Amino acid sequence: MFGTNKTAVTVTVGGAAQTVTKVTDTAVTITVADGVAKAHPAKDLVVNVAGKGNAKVADSVSFTYTGSVSGITPATGGIGGGTLVTISGSGFDPENAGVTFSGTAGRLESATFQQIKVYAPAGTEGAATIAITGGTGFAAPDASSLKYSYTATNVPTVSKITPASGSVVGNTKVTITGTNLDNIKEAKIGDVTCTKGL
Repeated sequence: MFGTNKTAVTVTVGGAAQTVTKVTDTAVTITVADGVAKAHPAKDLVVNVAGKGNAKVADSVSFTYTGSVSGITPATGGIGGGTLVTISGSGFDPENAGVTFSGTAGRLESATFQQIKVYAPAGTEGAATIAITGGTGFAAPDASSLKYSYTATNVPTVSKITPASGSVVGNTKVTITGTNLDNIKEAKIGDVTCTKGL
């Protein structure tokens, strides 16, 4: 049925095109592309043969992408949150990725099938439980191997901001007073990033 011309056969899983590597009359071999960790039932599997149309896929046929985690960097951050954490692995959901730290969601920076970058939320000193989330049907990979700890050592603190108000047009020079502020990357008021001055 499939013939022997692999250029005449296309395969998609969940709408994503796969690489056909070999075709015989009774079998099609593919190299599966990156995907989101989830199960795909028969309706998500499409095998098309040029001039013949789509193959009928038995209801019992399915394909499941399995996800995994391989590392987290850095493995520690301050209790105030804001540490940019990189989680590596496979099967992540780029469109709907999320990470929780002991149940509290971090702020997502970026996500691909193999990597998630997220800002850790504030937490309490000690180990945090990491969980990875995704969209409907997402089969979350086991993240129990990821070790992330909150530390209270050298955590930046803010005790005062002067002045405490300014014009909506900006350009107000503000002084933030506190401790351990020498390596601060950025400061925000609301969602607006401030320009670091002298």
